[in-house]
Parts: sequence; C-alpha cells; structure tokens
Amino acid sequence: MLRKGKQFDLAILDMQMPEMDGLTLAAEIRKLPGLETLPLVMLTSIGCPRGDKKSLEACLNKPIKPDQLYDVLMQIFANQVVKIKNQVDIKIDSNLAHRLPLRILLAEDNVVNQKVALSMLARMGYRSDVVSDGLEVLMALERVPYDLVLMDVQMPEMDGLEATQHICEKYGNELDKRPAIVAMTAGAMEGDREICLQTGMDDYISKPVKVEALQEVLESWGEIILCKKSSTAQLQQSEETSSPPSPTPEVEEVSSSPSVMVEVIENIREEVQIEGEGDIVTELIDLFIEDSLEQLLAIKEAINNSATEALRESAHALKGSCGNLGVVRLAEISATLEQKARAGTITKAEAESLLTQLENEYVIVRSILEELKV
Repeated sequence: MLRKGKQFDLAILDMQMPEMDGLTLAAEIRKLPGLETLPLVMLTSIGCPRGDKKSLEACLNKPIKPDQLYDVLMQIFANQVVKIKNQVDIKIDSNLAHRLPLRILLAEDNVVNQKVALSMLARMGYRSDVVSDGLEVLMALERVPYDLVLMDVQMPEMDGLEATQHICEKYGNELDKRPAIVAMTAGAMEGDREICLQTGMDDYISKPVKVEALQEVLESWGEIILCKKSSTAQLQQSEETSSPPSPTPEVEEVSSSPSVMVEVIENIREEVQIEGEGDIVTELIDLFIEDSLEQLLAIKEAINNSATEALRESAHALKGSCGNLGVVRLAEISATLEQKARAGTITKAEAESLLTQLENEYVIVRSILEELKV
C-alpha cells in the first residue's frame, strides 16, 4: 500500500510478524520516497528492540493500555519527541529499610503470595519474617517486638481479624505498645475495609498487592511508628529523671474472563524481579502449579468425604493462589465453589461439576503459564 503511494498519518507496527519483523519493516519504510518522517510506533511483547531505534517514534509494550496509546499519539501529533522506553517505570526506594528501619512480620497462608510480598519487601531493603496463620502471629509477637504486621484477613486456624482483636486486647491500641497492623484483603467493598478498621487494624491494602501501594503504606506508617518509638524513649528517659511525663497522642457465576491476564505477569517481572537473581516469574509459576495441583486434590478428597469446611478452605486457598498471577477464570470458579461451600447449600453433584470445571481450566492455565516462563 505504501509503495502504491497511499498516504497515512501514522503506522503502528507489530514487532513479531512472519517473514519480516517490525524493526526490519520500519527500516524498509524509511527507504521509501516521502516516508522519511512518517511516525512509526512499535508494539512488542518482548521489550523494546535494542537495535536501531532512530526510525521509531515510540515503542509500546503489549498488552496495550488505552491511556498509554492516547498519550503517545497526542505527543506525536503535537510534534513532541517520545522517549522510547518501557511503560512500567516503578520508582522503588531500595534504601527505604535504611531510612525507615522497621521489623516487619508478614502473615499470609499462601506460598505464592508469600513469595511475591517478600520479594517486594526485599526490593526496598527489608528482610521480613513470615507466618501462615493468626496463631503464629501471636506466638511471633511473644518473641519479637515487631513494628508492623502485614496481615492477611483470611487465614486458617485463626484469621487476621481475630488475631488483630487478640493483639489489641493484649497490647492495647497505642502504637508504642503494639505493632501497626495493615490488612491485606481481596475484598473491594467499602464494608470489608470498614470491618478491618473497626476490628483494630490501622490500614489496608488490596490484593493482589501492588509494590507502589506497599511502599506507600510502609512510608506512611513507618514515619508514625518511628515517631512513636522516639516519643516513648523520651518519655522513659524523662520518668527516670523524675520529670513529669508528657501524654502520648493517639493515632487514629464464571464469566467470560481470560484464563490468564498476561499483563499481570509482565508487571510482576517489572515490580518484583531482583537484579542478579533468577527469574521471579518462573519461580512463582512453578510454585503456583505445584500448590494448585495440591489444592485440586484436596478439593476432590473433601468432596468424596462430604467435608464441607475442608472444601471451603481448599477452594479459598486455590483462589488465593490465582490472584497474584492474574489467573482469572480459575479464581472465579474457585470463588463460586468457596461461596457455595460456605453457605452449606452445595450438593455433591454441584461440587463435582465445579471440580470438573476447575480441572479443565487448570490444564489450560498450566499450558499458558509454562509458555511465560523464561
């Protein structure tokens, strides 16, 4: 079409095409008379090309987000230079732990979620301890005076809400006497968040946890915690010298969704990957595949034994594994099974039907994830 003289204001090229890739095509277009200045935008799922980028106006990573494409088009047609770079530009403070030294306890029962959160914390310089239920949280606090607890709301044995109530009853509500408690909840409803705060939790972040949100909450509460600790130390010193103490202020159905949201995987590589270490996504995928298979076997056993509570717990665990890797449809089926089991109205036939859906979807998901490994 270009050789026939058809005029265009812009050309958007895919990097991976049969016979001729996008970069070669861009170079060929530039050789055509009158097309030396035609704006070229490259779409790629493997990172922006490292070859000759002079022929490109911009490079966008797939899947393309509408707002990013809009910004690029606006800049091109406003005659502004668009710097070729990856869109994900997360500014992680690798010295945050040095600036705000906090003893952090992660309470999370899902191994995949544990790995994601610990890797995010490591990128900020934190080496955190991890437990898998509320009872272990209480025991850990007996041993170490943690400054902050990242508390999953739904855990076996004792959930995050009950654990928080025990902490507040034992240590009080003052942050100089107990750790700050940040809920990690998949509930998007305002009512769920209010329940967390009313129980005694100090803040919350949504799951799957985003590194920007985690850093923001650590910066916010880290400053408050260190200020409280400083005030407490001054108060103790004042009491030892018989000075009058100063009061410490209080601080207040399965949808047509995709099997896997590939952009979530790509974001994990950008946000969680630690330079010099093995591919974090490959490790997470291996963990997910192993853990999910175990949960499917547990679900099958629970159905055979008519163990409704065990069925609910296994479905919840499988749903939790899916969240951080963008495994959408499997999570939706698991959520349906969990809800029916919780209500106590599920029949064996319904449970077996949902299990069949889970097993079929697991095969699809595993195939997709294997292709995303490095």
